[in-house]
Order: sequence, then structure tokens, then C-alpha cells
Amino acid sequence: DEQAAILANSKTVTLEASDINGQAGVKAIIGKSGQTIQSILQKCNEGTTNGSGGPGQVVKINANVEAGTVEISGPKAGVEKAVKLCKQAVFGETQATMKLESRSAMNIVFGKDYSQIQQLQNTTGAKLDMDKENFILHMSGKREQVVDARAAVASLLQRCKGVSIEINVADVGAVYGKGGTTIRNIQDRTGAFIEVQQPSSTDADATVKCNIVGEPDAVTQARQLIAKALAREVELKPGEIAETLNLGGAATAAVIGRGGSKIKELETAHKVSLNVNGDVCRIVGKEANVKAAKAAIQKIIEPILAAEEAQKQATLAAEAGDSAWQGYEIPPDEEGW
Repeated sequence: DEQAAILANSKTVTLEASDINGQAGVKAIIGKSGQTIQSILQKCNEGTTNGSGGPGQVVKINANVEAGTVEISGPKAGVEKAVKLCKQAVFGETQATMKLESRSAMNIVFGKDYSQIQQLQNTTGAKLDMDKENFILHMSGKREQVVDARAAVASLLQRCKGVSIEINVADVGAVYGKGGTTIRNIQDRTGAFIEVQQPSSTDADATVKCNIVGEPDAVTQARQLIAKALAREVELKPGEIAETLNLGGAATAAVIGRGGSKIKELETAHKVSLNVNGDVCRIVGKEANVKAAKAAIQKIIEPILAAEEAQKQATLAAEAGDSAWQGYEIPPDEEGW
């Protein structure tokens, strides 16, 4: 009968959040003031008196923004058409993907504060979405827009491919700085992106790759600042001075302390920045603070250095045969007692 025919020709499809980019996708399907969803319904229900499936049948769309889903029901042909139009409202007529090589490449496409990806969308008209976990760029829009977007991204990545340098595992900390302050400062100042590979070895002589990407001028400037960081150079702020102090031997460990505890204590107490490279300690801060910190460090190292020097002299004397008992001769009249 007629009712059975209607049921046989009916279909219900649910577009899940993963199919349409969740809430953002539902909003795109609805459109401004509901214009997009009304247009979809009109296209799917035109051609017959009551819908594409015949009398009494119409396509219905239930858009749930909170759940990020869209349910479409009605005659099969109309539902299939609505599914296609809903996805086009979210992704455009044409979709394409581009696999990026690294996190650095992804950062280049994003740009600082997402400015670059916004510019790419504005200039090409394509919509760009990034899969941050897998470094995959999704492009959608009209065919010519997607083609233009792919070309623009490829050109951007080629221009900003940057350089890769090798740094010693022992120097990774110098590039990052305390709490990552150095690497963030370099990126903020230059606009370049810096990615240091995780060390696969704890050997201090091992090396890791440091990738610097961005506009050519930014890469050049960032590379220069990284070289300064590796050389432990510190840029002084107005009113600051820098002094160095040779530590040497066991005194170095005493100044650093277990897990860097002593050096942190000195920095806090005297409001200075301390950097120990080998046996040399660099002290940066206001002049009075630097002098106070230097005096405190000397108070730590002087007894240790004095003890080391005394031990050294004793060892040299023993090796040279200069001990007091070795140089004493028994007087002739005392022989035999």
C-alpha cells in the first residue's frame, strides 16, 4: 500500500561530530540566520509537490549544535542529496589534504598567533583545518580555491624551510634556557620557529638536530642568537653588568649544589642570574648585587681551593723527597744509641 511504499523509500542518516567538525560544522550547515539549512532543504524538496519522494514525503534536517550532530530523514534520494550539501556547507565542494613533514612545518603554516593560516584562507578563499597530532592540513572549497591554497602552502614551506644545525647534547639546556625562556625569547624576537630533537643518548659528546624555520631573515637572526646562547653570552639589560669568576675543581660542584640547589639559592638571595659553564661562573645583574653574589661565591670556593692547593703542594713535596724527616742527618756522636 501507499504507507508501505513510503517507508520502503525512507532513510535516516546521522552525521556524527567526526563527520562534520562537530559544533563548528553544525553552525556552518545552519548558516547565518538559518539561511544555509533552508537553502539545503529547498534544494532537496524541490521538484515534487511535497518533496523529492512524492506526496507526503519531505526531507527533514535536525541540527543539534550542542551535540555537534545532524540527523537527516526523508526519501532516500533527498536524504542522499542533503548529506552531500551538508558536507559541502562544512568542507566546500572540493576537499584535499597535505601531509606536512614536521611540527616546524605545521608552525610555519599556522604562523604567529595563527596569522599565516588566516592570511592563506583570505587570499585563496579555501578553508584550512589542521590535524595537529598527525601534521595533516585539510583544504576545502571550490576546486580553484583548493588548488590555489595547495600552491600557496607549498610555496610558503619552500621559502621558509630554514636550516638544520647540530648541537651537542650538553648544550641543549643552553638553547632552551631556564624554563624555556631563551628559546621562547628567540622565537618571539625573530619570528622563526625552533625545534630541538629529543636526545637519543645521554653521552655529552653526542649531538642532536636543531631545526630553525621561518622567513630567511628571521632564520638568520635566530641562528645568530642561538650561537650566542651556545657561547653562554647574556644580553645585558639597562643597569646590568656581567662578571666572571673561575671556580675550578671541586669548587664548581659546591657552587652548583645538588640538582642546582645552591645556584638557585644564590640567585634568589642576591637577585642575579648565574650561569656555570665548565669551571667558569658568569654573574649578571645590578652592580651591587653582582658584587655581593661574587663575594658569596668566593666564600664558598676559597676554602676548597686552599685545601686543593695544600694537597697539591704536599704531593709535589713527597714526590721531590723534600719531607723534613728525609732531609735530617744523624750527628756522628749520636750513632749507635
